[in-house]
Amino acid sequence: TISIPPTDSNTIYATFSAQGTKSGIWRTHDGGQTWVQLRNGLPDPARMRRSSLTIAPSNPATLYALIGDGSAVLGVFRSDDGGDNWRNITTAHFAKERQMGYNNTIAVLPSSADHVICGGVDLHLPTNGGATWRQVTRWNAKRGAANYAHAAHHALLCPLAAPDRIYDMNDGGMDVSEDGGRTWPNRGNGLAVTLFYALEMAQ
Repeated sequence: TISIPPTDSNTIYATFSAQGTKSGIWRTHDGGQTWVQLRNGLPDPARMRRSSLTIAPSNPATLYALIGDGSAVLGVFRSDDGGDNWRNITTAHFAKERQMGYNNTIAVLPSSADHVICGGVDLHLPTNGGATWRQVTRWNAKRGAANYAHAAHHALLCPLAAPDRIYDMNDGGMDVSEDGGRTWPNRGNGLAVTLFYALEMAQ
């Protein structure tokens, strides 16, 4: 993923999957001329097979990264100083999450830097900066249930104009939450394709 703070177009964060020690999160402050690998508080780069990164719109110094080893979750990491230092805010909650080399996405709602949502096979949500987590979707729930969303989440997008709305692109199409991630009506009617991997929006 590539993320740019709304207040500084010369700063860019990028996540990479590479052989050996080059994997992980990199940052530039000069528009890409020079890059630094961010490591303080993060797993060993050789273990980081895929990472997703998001910046809190309400506080661009706050970043979250969902990091997987190709299968399991290594952690959800938070930085409050623009990426210089990180801490793992996950617990055993993610022990059963999987396929993190395939489904891996994270986003922060614009209303609060503590309201983050992330996805693998299912979606997970804290509203308190990661102190407590709960699984808010189940791929095997009854279709049409408030907590049903198709498995394998690839992109989460939170529009600035609708602070409680989250768009979720997954292997089954699109689901949308209007209440900050607590319930997930499906919006796939009329879409003739599935397996969405990305979504962009003009803010």
